Amino acid sequence: MGYRSDVAMFIGAQTPKKFDRFLVQFKLWHLAEFGSSLQQGVFMGWNEQDYGFGSDHFIFHALDVKWYETYPEVQRMEMLWQFIKNFINAEQQDEGGLTTFEARFVRIGEDVTDIQVDDLGWAEKWACNGIGIRREIVIDDVAFGEVNPVLSGEWNSVPIKEKEEA
Repeated sequence: MGYRSDVAMFIGAQTPKKFDRFLVQFKLWHLAEFGSSLQQGVFMGWNEQDYGFGSDHFIFHALDVKWYETYPEVQRMEMLWQFIKNFINAEQQDEGGLTTFEARFVRIGEDVTDIQVDDLGWAEKWACNGIGIRREIVIDDVAFGEVNPVLSGEWNSVPIKEKEEA
């Protein structure tokens, strides 16, 4: 696991009414585990902009965080992911192997090989496709002083000097 990680967690339902079933179970679980508000429970240690609830989904997204299993805030998020997994597995059993929920957990560390993706339920057929991994190389031409015409799109305006005859 890398020193710093980017992490995302998502659970969604096909309809807000179905998502309400998750919210009821989530609130009961949270009360039993933490007996407190979300900010003092599972989300303690995280900024409010790191997570949110929509009418048919929940999403958590934190960038450049220390993600070590011994950290209490990481342990709480792993507990939440386990709750989500248990919820979807129970939902599938109740529905004869089908579910109207999907979930995805993605963590990417500093090392190129340090990638974790866990899909549940209806994943890759709906909103989970919006949560993925993109590694890219960024070249900041300002850091090199002079603007490189290739990078700035001015390639065609660079004059070509003719070779001087001897």
